[in-house]
Amino acid sequence: QTNGTMNPATPETPAPSDPVGGNGAIADGGTDAGGATGTAGTPTPPAAQLSHRRCGWMNDDIALGKASFADNADFFDAIHPYWFTLNPDGTLKVTSWVDDAEVIATARAHKVELMPLVYGGNSADSIRNVIGSPAAIAAHVNTLVQLAVSRQYDGLEMDYEHLWQASD
Repeated sequence: QTNGTMNPATPETPAPSDPVGGNGAIADGGTDAGGATGTAGTPTPPAAQLSHRRCGWMNDDIALGKASFADNADFFDAIHPYWFTLNPDGTLKVTSWVDDAEVIATARAHKVELMPLVYGGNSADSIRNVIGSPAAIAAHVNTLVQLAVSRQYDGLEMDYEHLWQASD
């Protein structure tokens, strides 16, 4: 992405969480397409298909990003507008254009999944605070689920970088 323009991403290989690798082999001992069971004898649901292959991020230059999305909406399966930043206490700070009506209307009209980006910030401290204990993780997951459900998002993209510092 450059100055808010759309940056399409087209994955060439299955997502790492996809238990069925590129060769169709079952990686987790789960069921195959025929319903066979995994090693524990418990049926495993079929692997989820990738929900999107062509997505774009909107950031920085809001007007340019919105215009680019509107002009190319049919190309995208999902859009990730930068609408949230993680605070050190696990709460989320909203950007100035959160829940932009034009972005939402364009996404819905073109059946583009709306999956806003939650940026973890430039410091490891905020992210470490929300993953530092099982209780903190549970509270953070609850915050994210409530956000996605209450605003009717199709999902959220977590951009949690800078997990470690040079002193680690």
